[in-house]
Amino acid sequence: MIVSVSRRTDISACHSEWFMEQVRTGFVDVKNPFNARQVSRVVLTPESVDVFVFWTRNPVPLLPHMDELEERGFRSVFLVTVMDYPAVLEPATPSAAAAVEALSRLSERIGKHRIAWRYDPILLSSLTPAPFHEEAFSRLAEKIAPLVSRCIVSVFDPYRRSLKRLRVLESRGFRLFDRKEEQEALAGLLPGIADESNRRGLEIQSCCEGDRLAPWIPTGACIDPVFLQKAFGRTFPSAKDKNQRRGCLCAGSKDIGTYGTCSYGCLYCYAGRL
Repeated sequence: MIVSVSRRTDISACHSEWFMEQVRTGFVDVKNPFNARQVSRVVLTPESVDVFVFWTRNPVPLLPHMDELEERGFRSVFLVTVMDYPAVLEPATPSAAAAVEALSRLSERIGKHRIAWRYDPILLSSLTPAPFHEEAFSRLAEKIAPLVSRCIVSVFDPYRRSLKRLRVLESRGFRLFDRKEEQEALAGLLPGIADESNRRGLEIQSCCEGDRLAPWIPTGACIDPVFLQKAFGRTFPSAKDKNQRRGCLCAGSKDIGTYGTCSYGCLYCYAGRL
């Protein structure tokens, strides 16, 4: 079993002590996000868990626990998001400099082959047009490429809650690109991102975009058995996750997070509070 930690919240950054308590207990009870009365128990033992996949903006709070996790016999990989958006969009995330420093510490501790950098989501707007992303990606890639083995990109999805948060900014002149503007901007942006990645020897792929980005960036999965096999030299469960949105290519996993419990408050995040 692959355990996702977590698509629904940043457990590494915000709930690392809670997570370790569950590991020591040997299980965690998880409510169905769409039916709170339905609770499933996820066993957290080395015999049951093939690998923990940590999704995070900040792995540092978990670093002191890595020795214990490995001594207990657990494997882990990290999908670390670093974007450097304006503070109005990311009011409480670590600065880009702090995020790169955290990645450096993580890479030194576990090795680059267990880490992917998520440049995700690409939000195209009046505040963050294509030139913003061209500059940010190039600047970040220079520092991050030596620390990771893969880069994953995707485009902002207009979930209802995310749109509600972003619309608060409209009185200040903020405007999301419409679908046509977005696609035109991507056509100009993505070839440069792909070239920058290739120039730095950084494997790049898209996340849950179908063929939309395929002219420039190959499709891929975040929870990817090939990535996991390269990291640990063994095979992992590969059956496609039937519980994810259409177009997701990830292998099946059990997620142990709870929506609305991340403290970073990114306005564009599908998993955030209202």
